[in-house]
Amino acid sequence: MSAIWIRLRRHWFRNLLAVLQVALAIAAVSAALVDVLPMLMQGDDPGATTYAVRFGTEGGGAAVWIWAYQPDDVTYLLEHATAVEAASAVRSEYQSLVMVNGERWVVRAQAAVHPAFARLTDLELVSGSFFADEDTRGPAPRVAVISEELARLLFGETDVVGKTINLRPQEEAMILMGLPSGAALAELMARPGDDVEIIGVFRTSMDSLLAVALGQAADLLVPFAADPGRPGGVTVSEILYRPRPDMEREAEEEVRRLLTSRLAERGESQQLIEGRQAEVLVSPVMSAGQLRQVRAGSSLLLGGLGLAALLVSSIAMFTTTLANLAPRTRYIGLSRALGATRGRIVREVVAESAVLAGIGGVVGAALAFPLRKTVFAPLFSSLGAAGGPGAGDVLLAGLAGVALAMAVGAVAALYPAWTVARMAPADAWREGTV
Repeated sequence: MSAIWIRLRRHWFRNLLAVLQVALAIAAVSAALVDVLPMLMQGDDPGATTYAVRFGTEGGGAAVWIWAYQPDDVTYLLEHATAVEAASAVRSEYQSLVMVNGERWVVRAQAAVHPAFARLTDLELVSGSFFADEDTRGPAPRVAVISEELARLLFGETDVVGKTINLRPQEEAMILMGLPSGAALAELMARPGDDVEIIGVFRTSMDSLLAVALGQAADLLVPFAADPGRPGGVTVSEILYRPRPDMEREAEEEVRRLLTSRLAERGESQQLIEGRQAEVLVSPVMSAGQLRQVRAGSSLLLGGLGLAALLVSSIAMFTTTLANLAPRTRYIGLSRALGATRGRIVREVVAESAVLAGIGGVVGAALAFPLRKTVFAPLFSSLGAAGGPGAGDVLLAGLAGVALAMAVGAVAALYPAWTVARMAPADAWREGTV
């Protein structure tokens, strides 16, 4: 190994250029592998698809919708749609307030949902359980499921299942955020609010199906109350449903027809939005598996450019090996005359090229994560993905990049190594230079 290092140092500038070419190519390839490798290890099954139903207009790549559905529309769907397996309405309350031990806290996002919501969003419970049908029968929510982040913020590292928090009136949060409200802040703060028991803790991230469905990561989920106390009932932002296996088209047709009829009964089907007729909009919510596939596809495209650069760098390794061998031809001829075999000569040359490319691979692997963060991540932001890769993914992608670089260096050196090794000692001595 020391002999290889000495030979590489003799022509350091030429070798440095080859190292940099390999490093740039490996950086792009390793950055792509960070997203591709997890998908390959977890399989290509994207899982069942959840669909979001909204009421509005779409066109020109943009959609606008209004809150027109009601929680009992879910019951209506499940009773009349034969192709719908599960459904839940969603009412999101952003920047809500909770009170614990007399102290108020701002909640990133609160949502009222049905019990099937956990199944529709593949919610991962860390402890406790999700609420059931009987939890929706009271006049006000009695239980809640909160995120790990909110649990640590409110109670530290203790077990929060069974503890109680107080949900403050939404108008109170609006006033504290500076939004207009007809009620006085002192009157709102004097209200008792709703005490709810924490029955479960869930794990979430910005690229989870839960976050995609709600538009941002949620911290607090409560069941719909049987009597929300709102005149005319409570409206919801959207309805989520999951079709029965192999019945996606039938479910979409049934949902459109049933909800259009439901809105017509309430006299809301003829609403106009920006001069256009509103309609029932059905679109798939990208699951975690589908999101990984889209990101992996984009990474493969960018990684393909890295492989093209790696091909160019292999040519650079080929020419660098030829240039490094030219002044050593006489030494190789002398070694052959003293008994060195062709195999030994080939191994020495290939090992030297593999080490040189491996150095470039190490540099490229170190540059991969910064490249992904500054170039790849902005491209993925349009896909709604904000989660970073795990440390294991980064390490595995880096090792794969280094191994690929060494393999490219070894292959690029095979022909020059074999050419010089098969020369007769006398010919090598005559062609060599001092």
